[in-house]
Amino acid sequence: MNIWKKVVNRVREIVRLIIRPSQKEKRASLTTRFGRAAILSVGGTVASRLVALAVGILMARRLQVSGFGEFNFIQNSLGLAMTLCGLSMGSTATRYVALLRDTDSKRCTRIIALGESSVVVLGLLGSIALWLAAEPLSSAFPHQHGIDRLFRYAAPSIPFGLLNGLQTGVLIGLERFILLAWLQPVGGLITGGASIVGAYTGNLPGAVQGWVWGVVASWLLTAVAMRAALRRHSITIGAQSYRSCLREQAVLWQYSFPATLQSIISMGSAWAAQALILRTGEKGASEWGIYTVAQQWRWAALYIPLVLSNLSLPFLANLYGRGEVRRMRNFARYQISMNAGFGALAMVAILILSPWIVALYGKGYENARACIMILAASIVFATSNSVIRQQLLGLGRTWTLVGLSISYWAMIFAFLLWGFHMAWSPSVAYATAVSISEAGLTALMFIFWKKRIGVDRIADQSIPSSMPSPDAPTVSTME
Repeated sequence: MNIWKKVVNRVREIVRLIIRPSQKEKRASLTTRFGRAAILSVGGTVASRLVALAVGILMARRLQVSGFGEFNFIQNSLGLAMTLCGLSMGSTATRYVALLRDTDSKRCTRIIALGESSVVVLGLLGSIALWLAAEPLSSAFPHQHGIDRLFRYAAPSIPFGLLNGLQTGVLIGLERFILLAWLQPVGGLITGGASIVGAYTGNLPGAVQGWVWGVVASWLLTAVAMRAALRRHSITIGAQSYRSCLREQAVLWQYSFPATLQSIISMGSAWAAQALILRTGEKGASEWGIYTVAQQWRWAALYIPLVLSNLSLPFLANLYGRGEVRRMRNFARYQISMNAGFGALAMVAILILSPWIVALYGKGYENARACIMILAASIVFATSNSVIRQQLLGLGRTWTLVGLSISYWAMIFAFLLWGFHMAWSPSVAYATAVSISEAGLTALMFIFWKKRIGVDRIADQSIPSSMPSPDAPTVSTME
């Protein structure tokens, strides 16, 4: 009964915090703040997904199959360009704003100014490069006439999209989740509405141009929200912040560049694995289709745990910035347990329902059940890995994550080739490689986590040397 009362009281506190955050958020406990963030983020994400679904239906009906495919290809290409040009500045902003907002507001403003300056310069360079490369790129798609013109129409959106990502990262670092819960669906309505208007007035070229104007409008909305949130925390970005932002350029090499490198390694390795399967023979495409079915259910099972683990970065970085390493570690343990619980429930459900899941897809997918069951076994490991990854990001251990990513993909390719040698079907070989590698990555992450968290905290250049450390005795004995 006492446990039930505690749960009810905590839910009431979360609800009051959502309704009146200005009065309650500063006094709220860590778990209450995290619960509020989880509710708002899941709600905002669901709303934005519903908006995207409605927009996609209208766009598909207007542009027809071929035009809708080209429109999505342009969007995906711009997403890849933004990943390459963005230097993971959204994640960088989240980490350092959460780390410094309570301890060194001047340095916080310099890092935000550095991020804005960097993404503007890199975004402009990316736009120019895409504009110049539009015609050579179009030659790779001889059956898609006029795609070079679409690339040129979309190129100016790169700096605005990068700024939007940076500003969203700042809002996450400030824990302004109630703003983000509104901005996600509203931004989707703006960009989607502009795309629809463009599609109905100018067909495919008009849709791309409308999407670009929607990205610009979404950037303006997020910029206003970010400035208001910074003022709420008594943080002001002025001309001096931009003039002195190069003093923080080490942040780019210590955090942003390795985070981007990790994304490139993951994207490139995933593409290479897909290419290996497609090149296995006439049935390569069918084998990849079978694996894709299993992967869809794996990602569906990981959706809530990944949302919760991604939310943890500002909380972990803020605790680390205030020197509360013990609370940081306890919070990570709590979240690992929670995510593992969600993952275990999802794994059991998928294993039980796997025959009916396969039946939904019809003929030709009978062999997908083995892949579904093998990938389901990796869910619990993947949920734990996602939490530890966020903790390492909070500690600024991005180069460690690069090494772990290389190790993870090296294990995948080793077990995949071993599966080919054993004459397994390519889909089963890849699913087995992913599951074993997730377990191996969990072991590596736990070894590093147990040995390194809290160690060398004072030597970390991201922490002001003058900041008090209330958990200093704990840090020295953490190992």
